[in-house]
Amino acid sequence: SILLGSLLATVCKSFPDGRISSRLLPETRSQPGQSSDLSHWAKIAKQDLQIATDVLRQTKENRAKNAILFLGDGMGVPSITVGRILKGQLAGNSGEEEILEFERFPHTGLSKDTPDSAGTATAFLCGVKAKSGTMGVNEQVISRNCTSQLKERNVMSFLNEAQQLGKSVGIVTTTRITHATPGAAYSHTASRDWEDDTERNSDVPNVNERSMCPDIAEQLVEYAINYTVIFGGGRLKFLPKNEITIDPITGRNVSGSRSDSVNLINKWKQRQEGYGRRPVYLETRKELQDTPTDPNAAYFGLHVFSIGGWGRRGQPIFGKVKFSYFNRFNSKGEALGFDDLPYTPLFYGDGPGAPVGRPRANITDVDTEQENYKQQAVVNFPIESHAAEDVPIYARGPGSHLFHATHEQSYIAHVIKYSLCVGSYRAENYCLSSSSSDLSHWAKIAKQDLQTATDVLRQTKENRAKNAILFLGDGMGVPSITVGRILKGQLAGNSGEEEILEFERFPHTGLSKTYNTDMQTPDSAGTATAFLCGVKAKSGTMGVNEQVISRNCTSQLKERSVMSFLNEAQQLGKSVGIVTTTRITHATPGAAYSHTASRDWEDDTERNSDVPNVNERSMCPDIAEQLVEYAINYTVIFGGGRLKFLPKNEITIDPISGRNVSGSRSDSVNLINKWKQRQEGYGRRPVYMETRKELQDTRRIPKLHTLDCSQ
Repeated sequence: SILLGSLLATVCKSFPDGRISSRLLPETRSQPGQSSDLSHWAKIAKQDLQIATDVLRQTKENRAKNAILFLGDGMGVPSITVGRILKGQLAGNSGEEEILEFERFPHTGLSKDTPDSAGTATAFLCGVKAKSGTMGVNEQVISRNCTSQLKERNVMSFLNEAQQLGKSVGIVTTTRITHATPGAAYSHTASRDWEDDTERNSDVPNVNERSMCPDIAEQLVEYAINYTVIFGGGRLKFLPKNEITIDPITGRNVSGSRSDSVNLINKWKQRQEGYGRRPVYLETRKELQDTPTDPNAAYFGLHVFSIGGWGRRGQPIFGKVKFSYFNRFNSKGEALGFDDLPYTPLFYGDGPGAPVGRPRANITDVDTEQENYKQQAVVNFPIESHAAEDVPIYARGPGSHLFHATHEQSYIAHVIKYSLCVGSYRAENYCLSSSSSDLSHWAKIAKQDLQTATDVLRQTKENRAKNAILFLGDGMGVPSITVGRILKGQLAGNSGEEEILEFERFPHTGLSKTYNTDMQTPDSAGTATAFLCGVKAKSGTMGVNEQVISRNCTSQLKERSVMSFLNEAQQLGKSVGIVTTTRITHATPGAAYSHTASRDWEDDTERNSDVPNVNERSMCPDIAEQLVEYAINYTVIFGGGRLKFLPKNEITIDPISGRNVSGSRSDSVNLINKWKQRQEGYGRRPVYMETRKELQDTRRIPKLHTLDCSQ
C-alpha cells in the first residue's frame, strides 16, 4: 500500500480562533548524558543512512494495492515541530529529540500551499488547481456563482476513480464530512459554504438555478453512495429544520439546518437498501463498537503559528519562556521582551490574540497552558488566517519515491492515481498517461515530476561523491523559500506562486531538526557545528562538543574539539573553501575551521572581555586567529569581517564608503599579513583582495590561495 501524509499528526487540539488546548506537562526529566565524541550523533546518522540505503535497494516501481491519504489540517512544519516536542514532553522528556511516527517514512517532499482548504483539497484529491472556495471543479468555475458550475467543469477525485474500478473507498474525519477538505472527495461546488441547501439558497435566490448547484450534503448521498465508510461530523446538515433530535454528547435538543424538509440520512439508507446493501448509521462510539463487521454493509457515522523566543531545551511548549537571550526577567523568572512583558514560544502572525489600540497584553498572571488561552498575535483578526508556506509530505510504500522535491499540491493526487493505476493513468505502460482535457495543465506538470522521480530511481547508485557543495541561506526555512519563490516570479512580471527556485529542482528533499543540546530554539553557531561537524552542542559554541560551556574558556579543551567535513576533506588532499555574504568569522562559516566556547569571540578584543585572566587566553584563541591557523590550506575564503583581522592602531579605507576605519584587534597583530606570510612559507602565491575589480583582475593560478575580506 502507499501511505501518504500531508500535514500529518494530531497531537493538540486547535481552534480557528487561535486557542490551543494542552494538558499539564509532566516534569521534565534530565536528559541522559550524550557521548563526548561523535559516537552519539554518528549513531543517529548511521541509522538514517542505513534506512536510506535499504530503501534505495528495495524501491521498485511496483503498483500500489491501496492508498491512504492522512491529512492534519494546519500541519505545516511549525505544527509538526510543536507536535514532536509535545509528544516528548508528555513522556517526561525535554521533547526536542522525539520523533513522530510518520517522520520515519522513507520519502519526503514539499507541497506548494497558498490556499484555502477547498482549493487545496481539490488539488490533492482531484489533481487540479482551481479558485479559492470552490471544490471538485476546475478553474473555470467562479466562486459562489451557481450558473458557472457546469457539469463539464467537474473534476473527479482519486477516491471516485478508484471506486469505479471496484476498490473500496471511504472517508474518516474529525470535522464535518461536508467541510471543505473531505467534501472535495465527492462533491462539485462553486462554494465550500454550500454545505446544506439553506446556505446555498442564500447565495442563489433564483429557484430555477438551484438545480445546477446541489448542496454538498445532497451530493454526498448522490456521488458517495458507493463509499464503504463515511465517518465524521456535521449531522445537522443532513436533517431538516423541522426535525428535532438529541445531541448525543450534550443531551440537548437540536434541530437540523435544511430548508427542503428532506432527511438525507433516511434518503441515504433508502438508496443503500435499493442496492441490496445493509446500511448502518451510527452516532455514538458505543454504536460503533456494537456493530458487527459485514462485508455487504455501508457505514455512515456523523458525530498557523511560529516557534521562537530562544526557549531552552525542555521549554514547555505551551508555557512561558524562562530563558532570556538579553538577560531580562520578571520576578517569576519569566523572560521579558523589550516591552517588559513575558511571552510564550508560540505566537501567531494574525488572530484574535492581537491587541487593538493598546500595547501587547501582560500575561504574567495568565495560565497560558489552559485550554481557552488565545495565543498572542501581531495583527488582529477574528480568526487566524491560513499560512502560505509550503507543507511537508511524508510517504512510504509503492510510489512513495515519487515525492522527491517541491511539488504543486495537485501532484499528490497524480501520484496516488499513478500508483493505483486509476483514472487517466490506467491505459499505458505503468499508467503514464494524461489524456483528460480537464487535467491537461496540471497533469503535464505532474508528468514532468513523475518522470524526474522515475529517472532518478533508475540512475541512483551508491556512488562515491567527487565533490560536495553545501549552500546555506541563513534563515531559509520553508516560509522564506516560499516568499523567495513568489518574489522571483513577481519580479519577472508574473503572479509568482507558480515559480520555482533552481534548487527546488533537486531530486531529493528532507527536513532537518535544528535544536541545540541546551536550547529548543537554536542559534547559528550550534546549528553550524551540527551540519558541518556532525555533532550537536550548546548554543553559542562552535566546533566543539557539548562538554564545552558557553563563554567558558577553561572548558574549551582540545580533546573537546570536533572537526568539520571541510577540514577532513582537506586532510585527504581535496581543495576546500568558503564563500559567504557575512563575516568569515561569523558563527555559520566560522564553525568550518574554528573551535570556540563563544561565537562572539571573533577577535581578541571580544575574547578578552569574557576572559580577563591573561594566562587562560591561550586556551581559547579568537576565531580570526584560528582561521589563519586551521584554514591555512583552504584554497578560497571569500567574505566580510576585515576589521577582525586588523589591529586597532591600523587605519584603512573602507572600499565601499571611502571612510577611514580602524581594526578591532587589541594584540597589534595584522592577521592578513600573517596569513600571507604563512602561505608564502608553504611555497604558495597568496592573493588578498578587497574589491570586485581586484577579483576580476586576478588570473587563475593553480597554486593560488585567496583571501577576500571585503567588508
